Amino acid sequence: MYKNCIDIVLASYNGASFIKEQLDSIRNSDGYSDLINRVIVSDDCSVDDTTKIVHELNDSKIEVVTNTFNKGPVGNFSHGLSISTAQFVMFSDQDDVWCKDKLLKFYEKSKLLDIHHPGVIYSNLTLVDKDLNPLGRNFFENEKISFDWGGEISNLFFQNVAPGCAMLLNRKCVDRINPLDDKNIVMHDWWALMFAAIHSNVLVINEPLVKYRQHDNNAVGATLDNGFGGFYKKIKKSWVNFHRAINQLNFFYNELSQSEIDKINSSGRKRMTFFSAFNKRSVIQRIHAACNRYPYKSDKFRDFITRIFIIIG
Repeated sequence: MYKNCIDIVLASYNGASFIKEQLDSIRNSDGYSDLINRVIVSDDCSVDDTTKIVHELNDSKIEVVTNTFNKGPVGNFSHGLSISTAQFVMFSDQDDVWCKDKLLKFYEKSKLLDIHHPGVIYSNLTLVDKDLNPLGRNFFENEKISFDWGGEISNLFFQNVAPGCAMLLNRKCVDRINPLDDKNIVMHDWWALMFAAIHSNVLVINEPLVKYRQHDNNAVGATLDNGFGGFYKKIKKSWVNFHRAINQLNFFYNELSQSEIDKINSSGRKRMTFFSAFNKRSVIQRIHAACNRYPYKSDKFRDFITRIFIIIG
């Protein structure tokens, strides 16, 4: 076992309600004392007792760093990543609960990553309510994602399939993605997975290893069915996210080296080139893109909606 080979980066913001429970689940994980180098709690200027609660745990492995101004989720995780030094990094939210064997299972899987290229491991998650009561389905089922969907870069142009709280990055991935540009990146986990997929260095643990808490204050959560009103909000949110994904894809394309572009198959390169200049495409070109046989989303209905968005621009 490689001692102290994992840093955990936990982004906190007004998380007093849940953060102790989350940190306790991490500290009680199998392998914590041997595998964990540091738990870096990057706090985004909380105004509640978040940092006080963390300090009261009196754990020498836990380091609290506080932002000088509010950076938002992406900037907050970027701050934590900039401090990490370990061979591997695991993201953590402030409001979930880790399964006791999560650390060891990710560690064992990490031995299969190619250390020479950006790599990511992600697992499934169990959806729970704010009181940790199971909602009757896991994340992959809820989002209609096949467990290996995230291994293909083209599948990630419009859909993130791996919440960061169920993810591990190798050092090559951390160094490749950080610092994170919060103006052009939708979320840190999505961004990391895209680079790993370019290098075909994505591994999946097809079992839930996180209790993924769904509540009103989630920065990001699973897609839940909340009736007609919820449907309208989801369509409106999807429209906004579609354009954010287009912007992110354009930024991603411009960030790639030629050797990275060459790793993408011809079909993927063609689609990436098309969407990287989406605003310049004609209606006819957009209709053609919307009618191709390649999937944009893992769920048929969401895939259909995305195709509509492509046409109307």
